Amino acid sequence: MFIMRTEHPAIDGSLASDLWIFHVVAQSRTFEEASHSLAITQSAVSQRMARLEARLGTKLFERKGRQARLTPNGQLLLQGTTTGFDAIVPTVQAIRSGSKSQNIRVSCVPSLALEWLTPRLGGFLKLYPDCNVEIFGDVAALDHRQMAGQNIDVCIRYGPKGSVSALYFCVSMNPAFLLAHLMLFGNYPKQRVSSEP
Repeated sequence: MFIMRTEHPAIDGSLASDLWIFHVVAQSRTFEEASHSLAITQSAVSQRMARLEARLGTKLFERKGRQARLTPNGQLLLQGTTTGFDAIVPTVQAIRSGSKSQNIRVSCVPSLALEWLTPRLGGFLKLYPDCNVEIFGDVAALDHRQMAGQNIDVCIRYGPKGSVSALYFCVSMNPAFLLAHLMLFGNYPKQRVSSEP
């Protein structure tokens, strides 16, 4: 288990995730548009916003038809999330540019990245502290040429069998398997990998 100490104990992973979803909804102005941007269902967006409102004890949106208008507290929270996320981006870029670690670039459906992959990275990074994992939210199918063009090492998508032109197809994956595979075969393995027998 990965435990991160913070000066803001009131902000945990689920709250940080809900704040990002709030930020996207507030900029989108509709839950439907935000759900498309986040690649999650509209009901998932609604549930996450209901959870955030319950946690904060205040209403953040007034919904009229398809429009979601911010309440005064919603506007205040949007100012805070904008300031926070705007400060994080250049900091992360500065850290990345000064880092000499091995990079693994993962393209993943945003909902899977938020709910499944990100919570599991702590243990992986504890085992491989020199490894830098970059996660990009995307829903488009990628073939090996697109992956190479975008320097994507791993592409994780939902669905039945992977595309014939896909480099990998894994039903389930252990993070140690991913690192070992990349170390053995370089950035792009020559064979297709499947967890099926």
